[in-house]
Amino acid sequence: VSDLVSLRVCDAVPELHTLGPLAFAFVDHGPRNYEASREALLAGLATGGLLAIDNIDSHAEVTAPFVGALEADARIDCTVLHVGKGVLIARRIP
Repeated sequence: VSDLVSLRVCDAVPELHTLGPLAFAFVDHGPRNYEASREALLAGLATGGLLAIDNIDSHAEVTAPFVGALEADARIDCTVLHVGKGVLIARRIP
């Protein structure tokens, strides 16, 4: 799958604009940084693309404003899976 998937371990927010539309992104860069990266993530997400965002339940007080903003965003559908530390799954809609 190396011709289909690119794994990058880096400070993603400054790099997002260089990656083109993202089909999938797993976000685990620290819940305190989620809100600051929200717009860059959504702007880089392809239509139909998925975001999986970790630590939603384990850091609920910190992530609540971020989750609320995503739930109110008309560009995506999202839900929180209450497994492990909680994972928010968001899909970019047309």
